[in-house]
Amino acid sequence: MLLILFTIIIVTLITYIYIKPLIDNLFYSVPYEPKYIHSYLPIFGFTFEVIKNPIEFIRSLYLKYGKTFVIRFASKRFVYLYDEQSYLTKVAKSDNFTFFDAFIAEVFIKDLNVNPQCLLNEEYQNVQMKYFHHYLTGDELNTLNKRGYDSLIESMKLDANILADNNNKIVNFFDLFGEFMLFSATESLFGHSFAIEQRNTTPSFYKLFQALNQAHMLGIYGIPFRSIIYKTLFQQRNEFLQRFSSFRLNSGESKLIHAIEELLRSDEYKHLFRQHDINALHVSLLWLGMTFTAPMSCWAVVDLFLHPEALAAVKEELNENISSSSFIYDKEVLTKLKILDSCINETIRRVFQAVSVREAVKNTTIECLDKTKEDHSKVTRSIFYLPNICQSVRQAKC
Repeated sequence: MLLILFTIIIVTLITYIYIKPLIDNLFYSVPYEPKYIHSYLPIFGFTFEVIKNPIEFIRSLYLKYGKTFVIRFASKRFVYLYDEQSYLTKVAKSDNFTFFDAFIAEVFIKDLNVNPQCLLNEEYQNVQMKYFHHYLTGDELNTLNKRGYDSLIESMKLDANILADNNNKIVNFFDLFGEFMLFSATESLFGHSFAIEQRNTTPSFYKLFQALNQAHMLGIYGIPFRSIIYKTLFQQRNEFLQRFSSFRLNSGESKLIHAIEELLRSDEYKHLFRQHDINALHVSLLWLGMTFTAPMSCWAVVDLFLHPEALAAVKEELNENISSSSFIYDKEVLTKLKILDSCINETIRRVFQAVSVREAVKNTTIECLDKTKEDHSKVTRSIFYLPNICQSVRQAKC
C-alpha cells in the first residue's frame, strides 16, 4: 500500500514539474518576453527568495540570465530590466507606464476596505497631486524638516531619560530609531498635540504601526487567507487606523494635511469619504513616508558606524558647515553636505527598497538599444528597474 502511494506521489510530482512550464507559457507568455524563470512553488513563486536575500538572489539571476528576465513573486510576474538608457528613454518618459500605484491601491482597497472611488476618483487625484506639489516644496518643506528635526531631538532626550532609569541598556536599534522616525513623521504631518496624544496612549503607537506594516507586506506578497491566519495582526492594524479618528484640525497639523482634510470633508467629496476612508488615507500617507525612509535611515547610520573613516569625514563636514545660527535642516546647509550625501547614496544603492518600478497601462513593446524587444501585458506585467543593484552586480562580476 505504501509503495503504491509513494509511486503515485512520484508520478504526480514528475508530471507537475513537466507540465507547469507548459501551463505558464500557454496562459501567461507574451510575444518577445524576456526569459521567464520558472518556480515550482504555486502562487508564491520566488517570493520567499526575494524576502530572504533580495540583492543576492537577483544578482544570481542577473549573472545567469543576463540583463532582462521575468520571475514571479507576490502572486504577480515581474520584468527585471538592467538597461539604463532603454529605461530612461523608453520607460521612464513614456505615457504607457505609470508608477506602481495600481498594485498599492489594490492592497489599500482590499485590505483596508477603502471605498474604491476614494482612490480612483480622477478629479480628487489631480487635486491631491497639486497639494503635494505645493505643500512639499520650498518654505513648506523647510517647515516640515524643522518639525521632524525637533521631534527627533525630543524623542532622543526622552529615551535617554528612560534608559538612565532602566538597568537594561540594550535596545534594538532599528526599533528604537524606527519609533523616533514614526513620531517625527506624525508630528510633522499631524501636529505636536496629536503626536503627544499617541505617545501617551496604550498600546504602543509604534507597535500598532509595525502591525500595519506587516499586514501591508502580507498583502503585497499575496499571502492567501492572511486575515484569518494573522487575525491578531489585522486587529492591531485596524486599531492603528482607529487612532486617527481622534485627529482634529487646528492642532498644529501641516498645511498639506489641513488642505487634504478640508477637501475630504467638503460638500463636493464628503459623500465619497467615510471616517474610515479618511483614517485610511491619512495612515497610507504616513506609511508611504515611513516604509522606505526609516529602514534606509537606519542602514545609513549603521554603515557610518561600520566605516569609521567615513564617520569622521561626515563629522568634520558637519562641524565646518553648521554654526550656532544654522541648523542641519536649512536648505543652504544641506546643499553643502556633499560627503554626507555621498554616504547616504551609497547606502541607498545597496538597499532593496531603492528600486524604480513602473506598471504598463496598456500592452506595450519596448525595443531596447541592443534591439532586444520586450512586450509587457497590462494585466500580468510590471517593470522593476534596479540601477543601484545592477551597479553592484557589475562590480561583483568584475
